[in-house]
Amino acid sequence: MSRYARVVVLVVSLVSVFGVMSAAAGAVTWTNSGDTAFTATVVGGTLSSTGSSGSCPAGATATGTVASSPFVGNTWAGLTSTGTASNCTLAGVSTTLRCSYTLTAQSWVSGMPAVTTGTADINCDMTQFGTTICRLTGTGSGSYTNPLSPSTFGKATSGTGSLKVSNGTSGTCPMGNGDSVSVTHGTSTITGATGGPTPHLGPTITRTS
Repeated sequence: MSRYARVVVLVVSLVSVFGVMSAAAGAVTWTNSGDTAFTATVVGGTLSSTGSSGSCPAGATATGTVASSPFVGNTWAGLTSTGTASNCTLAGVSTTLRCSYTLTAQSWVSGMPAVTTGTADINCDMTQFGTTICRLTGTGSGSYTNPLSPSTFGKATSGTGSLKVSNGTSGTCPMGNGDSVSVTHGTSTITGATGGPTPHLGPTITRTS
């Protein structure tokens, strides 16, 4: 191999190593050092559309899990929960609302406590007398506030957003079919958790880059 060829090979090797080091240095890593499963109480918001409106007062319950970590990536679908509220009303009729919620983390702010923010994917079924009358899907803003030892539990909040409503198995939804539904925020405060160190106060999320 000529001297020139050896120099070219050396330069290419150095560039390749530098590229790997730069990629590693810029990698975003999400980590949960707290609990991996939890239960929570939910203070619900309101739902409104051109067809009708509904509300869910306090009293709903939820269960949730945390995705495996550490996870490398700019965003992380880290928190998933399912909540049920049986004391809602829709068009003046007693209604049960069951929603699944996934928070995709996009940013993290350190502090006491630290807060993770991102996008909340929401899917809901509304039932009356055992029949699903409405289905709602969409996204909104969301956040999770880390717990503080020794006694402050973690808390997840879904912000305002817009869902699309469709008919359920009954064929008629009072909120319309294909209409947009405005959603006000709801808050889930953890009441019990497992899978992490004591005290069991919920997930503890950090982000490094």
